[in-house]
Amino acid sequence: LLEQHFDTAFAALDGIKKLRKLILTLAMQGKLVEQDPNDPPASELLKAIEAEKQRLQATSSPRRRGSSAEKKLNSRLRGNGSMKIKSLPPIKPEKVPYELPRGWEWVRFPEIYFGIGNKQNQIQTKDYLEAGRYPIIDQGKSFIAGYYEDGSRLLHIDQPVVIFGDHTRNIKYVDFDFVIGADGVKILCPYSPIFARFLYFLIQSFVLIDRGYARHFKLLNEKLAPIPPVSEQHRIVAKIDQLMAKCDELEKLRKEREEKRRAVHAAA
Repeated sequence: LLEQHFDTAFAALDGIKKLRKLILTLAMQGKLVEQDPNDPPASELLKAIEAEKQRLQATSSPRRRGSSAEKKLNSRLRGNGSMKIKSLPPIKPEKVPYELPRGWEWVRFPEIYFGIGNKQNQIQTKDYLEAGRYPIIDQGKSFIAGYYEDGSRLLHIDQPVVIFGDHTRNIKYVDFDFVIGADGVKILCPYSPIFARFLYFLIQSFVLIDRGYARHFKLLNEKLAPIPPVSEQHRIVAKIDQLMAKCDELEKLRKEREEKRRAVHAAA
């Protein structure tokens, strides 16, 4: 059924943008791919997240020495304070936006990620280079904002993370080590049962009020997140990537047609 929207999207001025939003909306409602009754329910996923939270809390404790890997993680967590698990109130049934498929769960957004990075990994805008050894990720529109030469500022990541611009609402999926640029960069590391690319698309699906250059991270953390089973997260992401690629093709075709139209108009 969604395939029928592509011709309509191509014809409308902002049709492709709306189609991208529709894809994400359907995905987060469980309507983009079929559910598999053999998938373990998301309730099991939430139990695994809780266990991981307890492990990370113990790892970040200053009283615990831990392994070298734990010390490395601890140093990244330290910029956000020690890993303290904040208990959030249960979600009241009347507060959920819509009914989820069987096997899915509603959770409060802060329950599925933890923040990493600190001031030691951050540089000021004036220190950006046009070329260099290490990429800089900030909250601007450009995926890579610049480069830096000092490796001591590099943030090492063991898994992909999602960047959220506190002021700009820009969202980026990053799977390489980088230097944090300027202020307003929120680095969201999903707990292991959450597929990082699913988290990336989940954040894109949220509607956040534009507060100008004011901060938006608080609004993000107030959201309720629909969580499917792990296997379904991967199927959803694969389908979204496929459909977004088709949207990219439509945008490229539209641009080419517009350029030809202008060329003909100019020649006339």
